[in-house]
Amino acid sequence: MKQQKISMVLAVLTAMVSSAAYASGGFTCTDATGLSVYGGTGRVVGNPLISDVTVDYRGQTIARYPKSQVMGYWNHGNEIRVLVSDADMIDSVAEIRVSGLDGNDDGLMTLTALTSYGKTIVRKNVKVSCMFE
Repeated sequence: MKQQKISMVLAVLTAMVSSAAYASGGFTCTDATGLSVYGGTGRVVGNPLISDVTVDYRGQTIARYPKSQVMGYWNHGNEIRVLVSDADMIDSVAEIRVSGLDGNDDGLMTLTALTSYGKTIVRKNVKVSCMFE
């Protein structure tokens, strides 16, 4: 009887731990130059943004925007949009739009982003490949 209780507790704990691994996902969009934008999303209705939004260039993080500064996040099938403000919620510091996503998850990205170094990056209608988890 004691062995059954232990087995039951272990089974419940295993189910609880493994279910958390499937509760989140994310998106990553990368252009040919090595510029990547990514964020974590929840796997629930509405696919909400649950992490900071990060911009990398060739493996180096050049901008990280806290989730608390994300004023808008939209993921509508063939389009992703992210709008980020400064900490005072006065000025926009990043606007990311990936549109025209097809069945291969390839699309066009328009990005305006203020980096951690104070430089503004602008990309307009650049081909990107996106991965969704």
